[in-house]
Amino acid sequence: MKTLSFCGLFSACILMLSSCLEGGSNEQSQSGVCGIIRFDMKTMKTVIDAPGYPYSFYDPQIEYLGFSDNDCILFSYNVNYSDEINTNYQTTGIVQGSISNVSLIDQWRCISEVINDSVSLIENEQPIAYAVSTNGPSFYYSERLFLTSDFERNTEQRTSWYLYYEPELPTKEVEGKVVYSLFLRAVMTAQGKAPLVQGSVINVYNTGNFFGETTRIEKEKGKSEVNFQIHYINDIGEDRSSFTWVKSDVLSIPIPED
Repeated sequence: MKTLSFCGLFSACILMLSSCLEGGSNEQSQSGVCGIIRFDMKTMKTVIDAPGYPYSFYDPQIEYLGFSDNDCILFSYNVNYSDEINTNYQTTGIVQGSISNVSLIDQWRCISEVINDSVSLIENEQPIAYAVSTNGPSFYYSERLFLTSDFERNTEQRTSWYLYYEPELPTKEVEGKVVYSLFLRAVMTAQGKAPLVQGSVINVYNTGNFFGETTRIEKEKGKSEVNFQIHYINDIGEDRSSFTWVKSDVLSIPIPED
């Protein structure tokens, strides 16, 4: 059984940061970073928390980009730790630099009910090539599941994403591990136009309810992680009379220590 840990991204990012600084350069750049907008009460500034990075990011232009608290974004940044403005970043926990290529990531709820019977399609439902893509980041942070999925769609197509679980939280045993189930479905809400776009889509799902409860259950058993799989439809017949459910590898998130 292949198990993917959603904490691996954090370690990779921290190692990357350390290697940049230890190499003699105090300047760091990175693109395609996921972040969460937060208003910092100590400095009275709007900052970006980036999972896996030890400091929050600040750029004065953030204040004018129209984002709200708890918005999730993709962005690129450049920071010079030797800049005079960053003299106290280890004390404040905030580094200042420049951000660019900023885009909003759609956020969706994770609900404890079945959206539709698994034996029938939702109207305008679309197949998902891979629920958890290797072409982008997927991780759990701050009660949110950041998930990159491979998904073919029309140009300018609009899609609603549904992530849900059964309220009873049934489990299966997979090679000795207790595994919970999440179900992911994609429904076209605006058709768009040709040509088809083959690529990845990143979404954020507010999964604090699901992982809060499963973490509590597993912690009471003395476990150190929650294991789960994402079930999704990856093939729909041309006449939509047949379709195929598949599931991701077993994924895991660590249970925080008290």
